[in-house]
Amino acid sequence: MTSRISGGIKRRPLFAYFVLAFAITWMCWIPTEIVAAMQGYVLPGAGTFVQLIQLGFVNAQHIAISVLFSIGVYGPFLAAIIVTSAEKGKNGLHELFGRIKKWRVGIKWYLALIIVPLVINFVTVGVSILFVGPSWLTLVLVVPIQYTIIFILYMLFTSGFEEPGWRGYALPKLQEKYDPGKSSVLLGFVWGLWHLPFVVYTNYPWGIGPGILAALFYAFSLIPIALIYTWFYDNTGSVLIPILFHTTGNVANTYVLGMVAQPIVGTILPLITLVVALILVRTYMGKVSPKKGEVSKKKQ
Repeated sequence: MTSRISGGIKRRPLFAYFVLAFAITWMCWIPTEIVAAMQGYVLPGAGTFVQLIQLGFVNAQHIAISVLFSIGVYGPFLAAIIVTSAEKGKNGLHELFGRIKKWRVGIKWYLALIIVPLVINFVTVGVSILFVGPSWLTLVLVVPIQYTIIFILYMLFTSGFEEPGWRGYALPKLQEKYDPGKSSVLLGFVWGLWHLPFVVYTNYPWGIGPGILAALFYAFSLIPIALIYTWFYDNTGSVLIPILFHTTGNVANTYVLGMVAQPIVGTILPLITLVVALILVRTYMGKVSPKKGEVSKKKQ
């Protein structure tokens, strides 16, 4: 039985990877979200981070489903380990973890992973104010300053560790067949669909139908940022950089976008991200050639 599963993974490794990533995550998310909705529990996340710190958990069941829910975020990483092990054994795992640990990439990439999300978010806020006016601007921080360090660490070791799967395994596999642009579009959409149970859950008060529509919009909205992740990965060969970029992006979203209490932000953000992605990929600090992620040296 084990050999048949391993053989199936080897025949279609990328398909097996996506099935496992979705299955592991959704098996953790869907039951816990149902229980949370029925019992009125608050599940861990960027928006509920402070609430859980200040108010704590209701009971042991609340703690248990919060832990299981949090484990779900590691579905892409666990799937990458399983598929890589079946496909390439210890050598493949050594290569995967080598890219995760690769940190010698040049200071400009560390600066970029901080500056890029700040630019995207502040420009989004500026454009949003132009459309809806300054009355929607608030100086109240979603996460108070005293919780900043622990919040950054929380983002790093939860959502940041999606990246060994998405950019550590899936992106290189896609680029064996497609150019970086198409690979980014495909992976961005799949990455967005992976969030479907979470997006439906967060839109639960408006009903399942609106929640599914919101999830589909979210899937399309992740395509522009996926282009930037590909730009980072293909220019550095490091999975650590996407991990850190995911972290700084989520922190910037929470702090900066939290200043504008208006839904239009969710529409403007992917448009600004797309503009920034095109500028980065085409003109600045190295660019990706159309040959399956080969890095052009002209801008290095």
